[in-house]
Amino acid sequence: KRSEQILVNQVYTGLVKYNQHTLQIVPSIAREHTLSANELTYTFLLDTRARFQNDRCFENGEGRQIVASDVKYSIERICRNKLIEGIGLSRQVLNIAGADEFLPEAKDNDSVHISGIVAENDSVLIINLKEPDKLFLHYLAGTNALVFAPEAFNAYGINGTVGSGAFRFKYP
Repeated sequence: KRSEQILVNQVYTGLVKYNQHTLQIVPSIAREHTLSANELTYTFLLDTRARFQNDRCFENGEGRQIVASDVKYSIERICRNKLIEGIGLSRQVLNIAGADEFLPEAKDNDSVHISGIVAENDSVLIINLKEPDKLFLHYLAGTNALVFAPEAFNAYGINGTVGSGAFRFKYP
């Protein structure tokens, strides 16, 4: 399983990631973030150079810029898939404001969203927590918060391999 995680983290990335040498959390899609004084609100400024890999699911086959709504979509989609598969959600997800209202309907209703995840504009994502959580950035650096394109999910479902990371899958 660990080798699969390493591979997946090369093809997909999230807002933040682990430095491979120091294991410190460093920027990835988000070039910087701030935490409010009460430790409940994370504000991420996305790197406008971050792009999805080229694929036919995009117009003209060219990967597009990754925007804040893609991050929101990815976190919610991963939560939906876990609920459909009967897998419990992490404490970090359950601590996001609006998660309690999202959970009962999310499995069967794609129009339900987690209100505490806000795409303010293309380059700013805000995540509001119910209580401070020193492990929240670690959650975002893990495989449960990797970013993928809605177009790729709609085209290929859970088996899509259009990534947001530096490497891509190559098939014979």
